[in-house]
Parts: sequence; structure tokens; C-alpha cells
Amino acid sequence: MSVVPTFRTLRVIEKTDRKFIVRINTKNKDVPYCDTFDIDEEWYCQSTETGFNSSVLRISYKQTFLKFTMMKSIISSNTTSEVKAFM
Repeated sequence: MSVVPTFRTLRVIEKTDRKFIVRINTKNKDVPYCDTFDIDEEWYCQSTETGFNSSVLRISYKQTFLKFTMMKSIISSNTTSEVKAFM
């Protein structure tokens, strides 16, 4: 497994007693075509109303292309497989 320099910016969008929403922007360095896209994630966590000590976590992501590249489909499929492996 190789190590890639990764820069993540986390922003708390909303925080209450029962829920929080965090948006994360990820940029990589020293990867082929890494300057053509960013990964945007949203983490949404909310406690349930059932009285149990439980919560719901939803993680979603979107790939944002910053520049035109003919490698878009390859980058998208590789990103999807890496995100699935990470999650």
C-alpha cells in the first residue's frame, strides 16, 4: 500500500444537541491527474428518538472535476472503488 500526501479541510456546518453535519474537502498531491478533481464528503450524524443510546450516520461523497480530462471515467471508477474499500 502506498502513501499519498492528502490535504483535508473539515467544516462543521451544523451542530445541535441531537445532530451534526460536517463537510470535508479532500485534495491529493503527487498522484497522476490529482489537480483535475477534488472529493467532497458530507458526514451527517443524528441521535434517534427511540430512547435507546443509538444514532444514525450517513456518509456521502461527490467528485468535483476542476479541469477537463480525458481520464474522467477512469478516475471516477478508481475513486468509487477506493471509497468503498475505505468505508
